Amino acid sequence: MLNYPLGSTKPLVDLIQSKYSCCGVEKAAEWFALDWHSRRGNWSSDDIPYSCCSNALLIPCIHLNLKKHTYYVKYNSSSPTIWTSGCVIKSTMDEADFKVEATRRACSSPKLYGIQASGSEKQLQHPEHCQQVSQKKEMLQKMQTNSALECRSLVHQAAFTGPFVSPLMSKMDDSNADYLTKYREFIESLLKTTDLDYPLPVNVAKYNIAEFEITGEILNWCLTYLNERNCPNSLAAPLCCKVLEEIHQVAKEDPESCGYRTREDDFQPLKLMQRTIKKLVDVCIYYSDNAKLSTLLPPPSSTLLDPPVSLCGVKNSRRKMEDRHVAIQDLHALFNIKDCGSASYYAIFDGHNGVDAAAYSSCHVHQYLVESPHYPHNPELALKEAFQKTDDRFVDKSNKENLDSGTTALAALIRPNESMLYVAWLGDSQAVLVSQGKAYQLVKPHRPDQPDERTENYEFGRNCIIPGNVEGQWSPCSLESDR
Repeated sequence: MLNYPLGSTKPLVDLIQSKYSCCGVEKAAEWFALDWHSRRGNWSSDDIPYSCCSNALLIPCIHLNLKKHTYYVKYNSSSPTIWTSGCVIKSTMDEADFKVEATRRACSSPKLYGIQASGSEKQLQHPEHCQQVSQKKEMLQKMQTNSALECRSLVHQAAFTGPFVSPLMSKMDDSNADYLTKYREFIESLLKTTDLDYPLPVNVAKYNIAEFEITGEILNWCLTYLNERNCPNSLAAPLCCKVLEEIHQVAKEDPESCGYRTREDDFQPLKLMQRTIKKLVDVCIYYSDNAKLSTLLPPPSSTLLDPPVSLCGVKNSRRKMEDRHVAIQDLHALFNIKDCGSASYYAIFDGHNGVDAAAYSSCHVHQYLVESPHYPHNPELALKEAFQKTDDRFVDKSNKENLDSGTTALAALIRPNESMLYVAWLGDSQAVLVSQGKAYQLVKPHRPDQPDERTENYEFGRNCIIPGNVEGQWSPCSLESDR
C-alpha cells in the first residue's frame, strides 16, 4: 500500500482487492491515511482505489469523497458501493513473526499509519500499536506449549491495527481460517448497519405473489440482501433456510402480517419483503449467540464445492436494467436437500419489453427445478419441467396482471460429485466452456433467422421478422412468456 502510487505494488494490490472482494487490511478506511493517487503530495484523505468497488451492485461505484457523502443521497447508505471488509493477511512467515514485523513498520512510519505524534519527542498517542520485539520471543515460547487453537488466540492478541499490507497478502482459505469468527463478524456487522425503518432494503417486482411462489421470492430477497453485504457463501444458505422456514410458518398462522389479500388470494410483494428482511435480522440475532453459531457447518474445503464467481451486468443505452442473473454456490444447502452431494446453479435472463419476466424467472426456475419430482435423480428432465412451469405460470400472471415482458433463459447446473454439467436454454443467450485453453460453445441459440426456428414461429402464429432491429439481425422472438 505504501508503494501503491509509485506503481511497484499497484497491480498486485488491485488484483487482491478485486479478486477477493476486500479493501485494505482490516477496513477500507485505511486508505484514507495514504497518499495513494498523487505523486505531488496534494491528495484527499477520503478517497479509495477503484479496485475496492463492489461488482455485486448494478449502480455506479462511489469511491471518492466518501466522508462528504455528497454522492450517496441517491443510494442506501447501508449498502456502500465498495467492499467494506478488509483483506486477511497471509505471509510465508509464521503469524507471530508477521505481526511483530507489521508492528515494527507501523512504528517506523506513524503518520502514514494514522498514528498521531505530539511534541518534539514524537511519542505515540497509542503506544499499544508498538509492541516491543521481546514480545515475539514470549509469544513463540507460548506457541510451543499450547494447542493450535490457543496459538491462534495468542496471535490475534498481537497489537496491530495499522494498514500494513504484505506483498503476499491474500484472503485465507476457508479451510484454514476460523470460519466461526468470520460468521460472527459478518453477523455483527449486519446488525450494526441494518436500518429496519428503511422501506425498500431490496427491490421488489411489481407483480403480486401467489402462495406457491413465495419460496422463490423469499430466497431471492434474502440472497440479494446478504450478497450486497458480502456474506460468506457457506453462511448465506443456513440463514436463508431458517428465514424461509419461519416465514412459511408466519404466513400460515398470520397471513395478513405478510401482506396476504383474501379477495385476490395472493401476497403484496412490498409487505412480504419487509417482513422477510425483518425476519432475516431476527435470525442473525438468533445466531449471534455463540452456542447457536457453533451449530453451523464449516465451509467446503474444496474449490469445486465453492468455486470463485465473477458477475457483471450492463444495461447499455436502455432506460432501465431489464436483465437478471443468479449465482447460487450450493443449491442443495439452500433448499435443504440432503444425501445427494452439492450442486451449483447459475443463470442469466436477458429481459425485453420490461423486467418482469426476467425477474420472475430469476426467482423461480431453480425453485421449480428442486421442487420437480424428477430432481435430484434426473436433473435433465427436471430442468425441462422447470422451464415449462416457469413459462406457464408467468403467462397466467401476465394475463391476470397485464404484463407484457419476455426474457431469454440460460441456466447451468453443476454437480461436482458426479462430474456433471447440465445446461438448459431458451432464446439467443449463449454459454461458453473454457477448458485447457480451448473454448467450447455449449448452446445452439434460438434465432428467428434459422430455418427451423422460423418454421416453428410461423406454426405458433408469431411474427418475429424485424430486419435490422438487433445489430442488423432479426430480433429475438417470443421466448419465455411474452404471452
